[in-house]
Amino acid sequence: MPKAYTTFEAGKLCGVYPTTVINWVNLGRLKAYTTPGGHRRIYREDLIGFLEKHRMPVPRELSNERQRILIVDSDVSFADLLRRAFSAQAALFEPQLFPSRTLALVEVGRRPPQLLVFEAGESVPQALEMCSAFQSDEATRSIRLIATSARKLSRAKRKAMEGCVDAFYLKPVEVGKIVHRATQLLKR
Repeated sequence: MPKAYTTFEAGKLCGVYPTTVINWVNLGRLKAYTTPGGHRRIYREDLIGFLEKHRMPVPRELSNERQRILIVDSDVSFADLLRRAFSAQAALFEPQLFPSRTLALVEVGRRPPQLLVFEAGESVPQALEMCSAFQSDEATRSIRLIATSARKLSRAKRKAMEGCVDAFYLKPVEVGKIVHRATQLLKR
């Protein structure tokens, strides 16, 4: 069963009074459920998502899980190299490989990761559409996005990609650069 916090516990974690947390819940900014006794409870994931959305620091007590990273790349050897680079920091990251963007998106729907590393490939318009959909949906807005491309993009396409993802790299790229950027993006 997922961890749920009282408004008092959530307030303490956020550095605010419990009444502030109650106000956030009442305004619909923070998801919560009500117990039969009328008390509010906030799931850990919802509290983390709220903090990230509002660019508030996430306390260390909340970030005891490894960061889930989904990797999608048609270049299997590059994807595996990237997976191994993230796995080298096993205490921080839980990387998973997916052979297609479709399968990765199904997983995002099931259990959203903290980071999606994907190959923009030849379908830059589809990649931009995916980015836009992620940013417009409450459930996926906090997912960080890193895109790669083995093909040189026109200036307009590259600028569009850079504008919708957290980082964009042309291949060949050292996987260490991607891991370093991911660490910066996911720093809590």
